[in-house]
Amino acid sequence: MGRVNSLVVFIDGDCGFCQWASGILRRISAEDLAIYAQSTDLCRSYQEKIPDARWSLATVQVISDGRLYIKSAAISEVLKHAKWPFLPLRVLFVLPERLLDWMYDFVAKHRYFFNGKNACQINSQE
Repeated sequence: MGRVNSLVVFIDGDCGFCQWASGILRRISAEDLAIYAQSTDLCRSYQEKIPDARWSLATVQVISDGRLYIKSAAISEVLKHAKWPFLPLRVLFVLPERLLDWMYDFVAKHRYFFNGKNACQINSQE
């Protein structure tokens, strides 16, 4: 499956917001973080390796230690591996998961508004 990473992130990748968010995730993470668009063959190979109906439920998925995380749990998983200045952001995840997922869904639904729709450039950032 290519190089080994502690965290593998798959992002929708069809909008400027996703591109902006991928840059933020790279800066936050203390681990070797790989970010790919969901349209890649690598994503499809992970979907076969980790069969889970939740793959289609989110604009971001995180694979960590062979487990799939989606929505707010995906962001929380990245923050578990954050560099020191970003560790205090984990306090947000004491909120109920239902509320965090609602906020995630709101941002995901309106992501084109936040930063426009552009061609995905996630892989060109590596």
